[in-house]
Amino acid sequence: MKTERLNLKLMERAPVDLTVARLLRIPGVVSVERLFPGETDPELSRLYIVETNPLLAEQVLTVLRQDSDVEYAETSPKRKLI
Repeated sequence: MKTERLNLKLMERAPVDLTVARLLRIPGVVSVERLFPGETDPELSRLYIVETNPLLAEQVLTVLRQDSDVEYAETSPKRKLI
């Protein structure tokens, strides 16, 4: 299944495991993965990629932006090789 990627940053105070588990229950969310696994830098360790069903990506984005444990959520830039 083709998915759409969203960029996400958790708030510093967010309980990571609980927040990720909650995000995975949002309809349309396929996966939530750290952008930099194993990173110890406090800023970089809070960055995630959320894979979504493309038909539900806008709804997922709206829910993520309303979550108090999410600092920001945005669509990933479209890229292509020239």
